[in-house]
Amino acid sequence: MKLAKKLSAVLAACVIAVSAAACSSASGQEIVAENANTKITMGAYAYAMYSAYYEASYYVPDSTAPILSQEIEGQPAADWLREKAMESIKSMFIVDAKAAELGITITDEERKNIDTNMNESWNTTDESIQELMRYGVTKEGVKQLYYEFNTKYTKIFQTLYGTGGQKEVSLDEKKNYLAENYTDFAYFTKSISSLTNDEKAAAKETFDGYAAAINDGSKTMAQVAEEYKTAESLTSDPLQSDVTNLSTDTNYTYYYSEMAAALQEMNPGEARVVETSSSSYILVVKNDISATAEEKLQDEDLEFQILVDLKSDEYINEMNGMLETYTDFTVHEDVLNKFDPAVFEQTTDTSSAEASSEAVTDQADQGTDAADTTEAAGETQTAETAESAQTTESAQTTEEAASQTTTE
Repeated sequence: MKLAKKLSAVLAACVIAVSAAACSSASGQEIVAENANTKITMGAYAYAMYSAYYEASYYVPDSTAPILSQEIEGQPAADWLREKAMESIKSMFIVDAKAAELGITITDEERKNIDTNMNESWNTTDESIQELMRYGVTKEGVKQLYYEFNTKYTKIFQTLYGTGGQKEVSLDEKKNYLAENYTDFAYFTKSISSLTNDEKAAAKETFDGYAAAINDGSKTMAQVAEEYKTAESLTSDPLQSDVTNLSTDTNYTYYYSEMAAALQEMNPGEARVVETSSSSYILVVKNDISATAEEKLQDEDLEFQILVDLKSDEYINEMNGMLETYTDFTVHEDVLNKFDPAVFEQTTDTSSAEASSEAVTDQADQGTDAADTTEAAGETQTAETAESAQTTESAQTTEEAASQTTTE
């Protein structure tokens, strides 16, 4: 695994090593690899191996046959798993080394958040978690390779490319990118699915009137939204707003495709009524993002996403370059070789392995605010930063810039 592809979130603890083939010590604390700054235990290695096993299910030629009976990319599946797991381990060494170089540490508050997320995700009463426990995965191992990795990966990205960083992105570059690629808009909706034809016509006339008032400058979007709230006897403000890249934001391209298409062709300041295939009218106004770009960038999340868009590929390439050349660690082969991947197929098949991984991934998503940092920020061991977030799939890293990633 390299530093840009999310690992499956396998959240479990090896309280007792049920299978000697998977975990030779009851606590999973034997050291598999280490250097002066970092130690990787058997429990963490088991996590990396299981993640590799889950990933392998997408690469084997026959999805109905046992994974370990097949070849992947011209080599026995077991060897492929070991290579992928070692890439994950190596990634941890690299991130720790880079963090040390830049003087980056995990703060007390970040540590508290990591522990909270880990504890919420680690549910040993769950059947799939119990299965993973039998493989020797430990709570501390997952915390190290997932949460701590993602936190550091994201912070490295921010330190390098943020204000005052070695590779700081200028305000003008961020403003220009925001204005050219993002859309600032506000909207509210009315469902027409249960209306009669006459009621639909009346609603359309009302919405058209709102749009006309905005377009001739006699009213603002906030004013017509307040009128609509009163007319409909709503208890909350119907007006919603967003600043996003409509070309990549699937929430709008999928669920609000008609509005997204309209916004792409609208002029700044223009209001329009859009009818959707899901039987709604939407009143939407496109704001002038160029006029407010600097103000918008005061939003830390938005600024981070812009950094991810601009620099996640560069960041991933740099980190992956380190992955290919970094050698400052020692592997204890005698300990590492105690883990036999055959354990995955002694008690489960590919489909149940996938179910286990998806179950714990769901739990990790619920317990993590992370960093859909990079992917870092798209998908990175972070960093949903990078392909992101490993840095920056938060952002896949950095885009999702805070979820764990390793590159394919």
